[in-house]
Amino acid sequence: MAYPQLPVATTDQQAINSILSSESGILDCMAAYFGLPNGVVALISAQTTLEKQLELFNSILPAYSNKENSIAKVIEGAAKKLAADKNMNPCDLANC
Repeated sequence: MAYPQLPVATTDQQAINSILSSESGILDCMAAYFGLPNGVVALISAQTTLEKQLELFNSILPAYSNKENSIAKVIEGAAKKLAADKNMNPCDLANC
């Protein structure tokens, strides 16, 4: 997936939009990977025992969840930056 190239001198808003667009693309890819015929669900289902299925599931889910958490932090940071730019207290949006 190609991401837009930004000019050398960008505004904060352009940089934030680019980061959020990239994160959105990553989420799309992660969601697709789970549902593809050869994706995570199929990989787990192909395991012959419940123990092997759980082992694989327990190795994949934490990584997926960590990435989701990272994306949430990026979005939270962007929201706080935009709030500060509008003379709002960023702490009013979330825990500081």
